Amino acid sequence: MKNSVFPNNFLWGAATSAYQIEGGASLDNKTDSIWDVFCRKKGAIANEETGDIAIDHYHLWEQDLKIAKDLNLKAYRFSISWPRIFPERKKQNMKGIEFYEKIIDTLIQYKIEPIITLFHWDLPKYLQDLGGWANRDVVEDFVEYATYVFDKYKGKVKYWITHNEPWVVANLGYAYGVHAPGIISPELVPKVNHHLLLSHGLAVQSMRSMQPSQVETKIGIGLNLAAIFPANSQLEKDRTAANKFKLEMYDQYLQPLFKGKYPPNLDNKDFIRAGDIEDIKTPVDFLGVNYYTKHNIQSDSNSYSGYKVVEPSPNSFSSMWDFYPEGIFEVINEIHSEYTIKEILITENGTACNHKTSANEEVNDNQRIKYIEEHLKQVARLICEGVPISGYFYWSLFDNFEWAFGYDKRFGLVSVDYLTQKRTIKKSGEWLAQFIESKRRKINSVT
Repeated sequence: MKNSVFPNNFLWGAATSAYQIEGGASLDNKTDSIWDVFCRKKGAIANEETGDIAIDHYHLWEQDLKIAKDLNLKAYRFSISWPRIFPERKKQNMKGIEFYEKIIDTLIQYKIEPIITLFHWDLPKYLQDLGGWANRDVVEDFVEYATYVFDKYKGKVKYWITHNEPWVVANLGYAYGVHAPGIISPELVPKVNHHLLLSHGLAVQSMRSMQPSQVETKIGIGLNLAAIFPANSQLEKDRTAANKFKLEMYDQYLQPLFKGKYPPNLDNKDFIRAGDIEDIKTPVDFLGVNYYTKHNIQSDSNSYSGYKVVEPSPNSFSSMWDFYPEGIFEVINEIHSEYTIKEILITENGTACNHKTSANEEVNDNQRIKYIEEHLKQVARLICEGVPISGYFYWSLFDNFEWAFGYDKRFGLVSVDYLTQKRTIKKSGEWLAQFIESKRRKINSVT
């Protein structure tokens, strides 16, 4: 694959999130998030595992950022732990602010662009006690938190993501109950989605009002999008189910964000107040797209949604999903054509697959190399088509706590021994580092 199509300022990066890597669950005044609570619920997490220690990034962050530098990363996407910054409602914690400031300063020293995600699912427990995202009051809390963090780092951080994957928060957390807070009340999903989107729009407005004139700032949101197909294209009920799934994954977010309207089945809910849609439509500077796979959708009368996702076909590229790299081209090309988005970051793309460790401790994960390579070919196609993609972030930098799967699924470019916390760069990490370096050398040879 030729990498000459990628712009000179392309953001080659990797991503993590606070709860999945930090540990330090109760250190330096941090209080519980909903994930701390959910992990204590018997049967909620594979092997009864928790993020209490995770990969101990809270203590090993200097080593971890040095690894990011060694991998030639040009950007690093990480999230802020909300209850580490606001351990109590309306009460800030300077120790939390200082922890992330050290990370930001070190990244800048390494010439790695820091990219902050403000909410990657770890809502403070004290807000869930008030009803969580089903309570409109939490919108104000998020805006306060986002504004406070932005004010602290606004002169150093260019890229900001308000929310990561609101679809997952609402559906897996409030309908199916397999993610925190573990609620099974499908009727709450539209309200939760609305409050997430509203908090995004109001936070963007507040952050923009404080935006420093001397530093370029870009604010966006991250959505999980998949290539969607009916399980049986010959069956009308499967086609209908696939269309419904797509409406809920795509349209109920993209339409209000970029067109200022909800799909017809959602536009007359009693929790939508005058002015809400205008606030949600507050212009963003970029859209983050998380793409992993395709979904085959089958009609299912026993599900509240009316559909189910068909189990993926066995393949060597993923222990979780179908291998469908063409989908990243199809999905992004479609939404760019529909919504004319001015900048797109691929904020997550990656795979969980098995690897083998050789006698000399090399971690061989050739399937992951192939996964990345094939998806980057499709990204190159998009760039050649004129789609404004400015960055690619592999998920994830490290093996980590993978939510309900515990530590069973390994996505990392870097292997972690969870008993010793030893880090080992995998073959995929070496491959990506070499690819990025070859791009740098090509630029230097021209200039």
